[in-house]
Amino acid sequence: MKQKAKSAVAVAAACLLAVSLTGCGGTNSTKQEEPQNETTQQEQSAPAPEPEPEDTLESHVSITDVSLSEIKVYSTSVDSYDPERGYVIQATVTNDNDESCDITPYFAVDITGDDDYGAEQTQRVIISGSEIFTPYGPEPAMQSMQPVGLAPHETKDVRYYVYLDGAGPILASPLSNDKEDTSEDYGIGPLDSIPLGGDEDGKYYSHEITSLANVEVVSFSVAESSMTYIPADEWGKGVILNEEYDDGSSWGGYPTYESIITGSIANPTQDRWLSATAQFDVALSGQTLNSAGLRGTYATLDHVDRGASAELTENSIVTTQNDYDVTLTPALLAYEPDLG
Repeated sequence: MKQKAKSAVAVAAACLLAVSLTGCGGTNSTKQEEPQNETTQQEQSAPAPEPEPEDTLESHVSITDVSLSEIKVYSTSVDSYDPERGYVIQATVTNDNDESCDITPYFAVDITGDDDYGAEQTQRVIISGSEIFTPYGPEPAMQSMQPVGLAPHETKDVRYYVYLDGAGPILASPLSNDKEDTSEDYGIGPLDSIPLGGDEDGKYYSHEITSLANVEVVSFSVAESSMTYIPADEWGKGVILNEEYDDGSSWGGYPTYESIITGSIANPTQDRWLSATAQFDVALSGQTLNSAGLRGTYATLDHVDRGASAELTENSIVTTQNDYDVTLTPALLAYEPDLG
């Protein structure tokens, strides 16, 4: 009996030792796994990587150095009547896309004018309409705002002319002063993202406008052009502006100064041009002419082979009774390649 009791005690002691060893082993194992649990928690709590920005045509376009200046607007005969009122919006536009692009900026200004009761009011609006014109872009189709055209990887200074005394109204869309609302309501997007034009309250006629001020670009849209554009420095070198003087003695009239576009345009591309249009910007002694009404500021070309040049038909662009300095700037050349 005593021997059996001793055996039972020995067995119990052995079991207790085994349990102790097992418990120690389990404790050590738990301590070794803790760093792994911490790493897992850190991985779970780490912020997700930010998505890469979407690669769009807009993401490769920028508009900077926007300014607004008051100008006098003349017709082609600057001596026939007093100049009209106008403004010029200037901006630097960069197209870093691999395609020719039509870029439509949306300009916000403070427009001051009289309401229906004769009280002067100022409102922050986005302006558009046919009385805002640029020679740096194609004619607008169904758009209320004309785009500017840029060749691939081209940076160009462009001008928009605003005619306050034109036959049509300046269209205006109210713009909130809240920058958050502005970015939400007028973010970069398709043309219909900005409600241009609208009811009668959104139209300003010449007699209703006193002044414009504080211009900014609140948004722009970009579309791949159906035509191909060439940077101005590649096609405008052969264009010549001749100035001719007539003392009037041959016809018993008064002296006149006439500016005439002549010269040629070379095809520096690898394409044959089925057709092409060259457009120019014109300024007269710092006063800007009504480019939409100028004679000869558009030149059309047909079937210009690669490496060849097309002679320009002489076009008179301005006639004056005084000796003015005329500045001619190549604005846009668009061509349709011959794919035949």
